Amino acid sequence: MGCTIAYHLTRRKITPVVLDREGAGGGASAADPGAVWTHPFTAPDGAELALRSAGRYPRLQEAIGAIEYLRTGGLAPAFTEDRAQAGIELAQRQQAAGFDVRWFSRDEVLRREPALSPAILGATYSPHDGSLNPFLLVRRLVAAARSNGAEFLLHRGDVAIQPLSRGFLLRSGRGDVEIRRLVVATGPWTHAVGRSLGVVIPVRQVHGHILVSEALPPILRHTIVGARQQITGEILFGGSPSETGEDREVSLDGIRHAVHEGVRLIPALRSARVIRAFSGVRAGPEDELPIVGEVPSIEGLYVAAARHAITFAPLIGEAMAALIDTGRVPDDVRACGLERFRPEILLGAESRQDSPKNL
Repeated sequence: MGCTIAYHLTRRKITPVVLDREGAGGGASAADPGAVWTHPFTAPDGAELALRSAGRYPRLQEAIGAIEYLRTGGLAPAFTEDRAQAGIELAQRQQAAGFDVRWFSRDEVLRREPALSPAILGATYSPHDGSLNPFLLVRRLVAAARSNGAEFLLHRGDVAIQPLSRGFLLRSGRGDVEIRRLVVATGPWTHAVGRSLGVVIPVRQVHGHILVSEALPPILRHTIVGARQQITGEILFGGSPSETGEDREVSLDGIRHAVHEGVRLIPALRSARVIRAFSGVRAGPEDELPIVGEVPSIEGLYVAAARHAITFAPLIGEAMAALIDTGRVPDDVRACGLERFRPEILLGAESRQDSPKNL
């Protein structure tokens, strides 16, 4: 999120400084399987924003270089009657709102994806879903932003934020940086950074395990909730995320759960070798919409956070750069401000604490 905002700021001839506790892409980006979702949103506003953002990826890839973006179409499978009924109702709501989301029966799903389990009851489908390589995305954005003049101060360790009369002082063990405007794009650590400034930003931490198989022959055509196949043949699959602290260690229980979910979805994975396992923490705003905009109670402070950060990155990058450049909230993200949450958010209800996390 921070890298895409930096890139779009440089396109507007604004020179940003990107400060991070780790290296670029070492936080939530490293925990993302790289799916670009447009349809598994219960609220029409979320689906519309996702569709607009995903539609920007072909142009972004052309501008910054190959990121392995493919518009594959996406499937969200159902294995229980409750999930199937929810999927049917979701497709009906999305179609009524004008989105191309369909419910496929078991036979139709298996015709399109024979490698999926015959126990499947059906799946929702959108032709606009896709996937990309999140590591390539970050690398290309950093290179493009740097070539346009952005400065990246990486591996800074813990960063503390000190508000000034006009701006902020960012303090780390590797030096201080004084700035006029600050964009908090710290993913799952957004809430902690907000608390350090006395602001409630309702972003929880969502934890998950992802396993990577050996390279296999092409067996998946679509991006699927729970699995996708890279262009190099490896299949990324994982278990359902759970709320947790910021521990990013891989656990045996997490691996077992991911294996169970993966094999239930794709039986052929039972005989495949796993070459890598990783665990990570991602952002989870209270509702389905991203959080984008200025913090009303603190001049010069902005926030950008989204559960599906890969999906929303192009739209949020453009919107945040436009907001900083012009001072006007773009229509695309007018519904994404902090104002939609509880009133105490605007009042800075929480006491300030030292800011411990990656900025």
